[in-house]
Amino acid sequence: MSLRALRVVCAVAVTGGAAVAGAAEPARPASTPPARAPQTQVLTYEVGGARRQAVVFVPSKPGPKPLVLLFDPNGNAQGAVNTWMPAANRAGWVAASTPQVRNGTSDADDAREMLGLLVALKQLLPVDGRRIYTGGSSGGGCGAYLLALTRSDVFAGAFVQVAHMGSWREHRLASRISRFDQGYYLFTRSNDFNRQAMRQLASALESARLEVTLVEQPGGHQGMTAEEVAAALDWMQRHPARQ
Repeated sequence: MSLRALRVVCAVAVTGGAAVAGAAEPARPASTPPARAPQTQVLTYEVGGARRQAVVFVPSKPGPKPLVLLFDPNGNAQGAVNTWMPAANRAGWVAASTPQVRNGTSDADDAREMLGLLVALKQLLPVDGRRIYTGGSSGGGCGAYLLALTRSDVFAGAFVQVAHMGSWREHRLASRISRFDQGYYLFTRSNDFNRQAMRQLASALESARLEVTLVEQPGGHQGMTAEEVAAALDWMQRHPARQ
């Protein structure tokens, strides 16, 4: 099932010119409509009885789909999904985000909001339950790995960009890991002020026997571009799906 009810479909009628009197109208090749550019949708759902809206991208690829829930530090759900959409479209992933989660919201609230969004998406879409991930940059990256680690019964890993070690230390997550088949794609930049923290996070995750890669690109405190997202999804696609 898709989010069909949320899509706006425009039908365009194409008509030819008038026929010349006394002459047979020549055969016309069937027109091929231009390919539709990928688009996001707005999903309305409820969390704890409160009305919520999220931004969702659903690829046209049939069958069960991997899913990434995106944390944006500013609550910019549309911007977060827009960045991931081109690569998600090619790889056949669902990408979703909610403005309810941002820097300053509590870890407990973030977990409730993201898990509520996940429930709504699983009711509407054929989500591959073995390939559900979190992702985010800066403070959103911290929220992403915190939720993936503490709810490893749900999430197969996380995409963590230019984040820091705060939640790992505060929650002593190393002692709370219950499964070791998760994949963590860590991304930093050469002049990012969180660069050393990302290296420490990679080491901590590796010490916990999780599968980790740390990618470093030039630049400052900036999350992945659309092209860099494509490389991240390619790495995660090669990580074995949870059984």
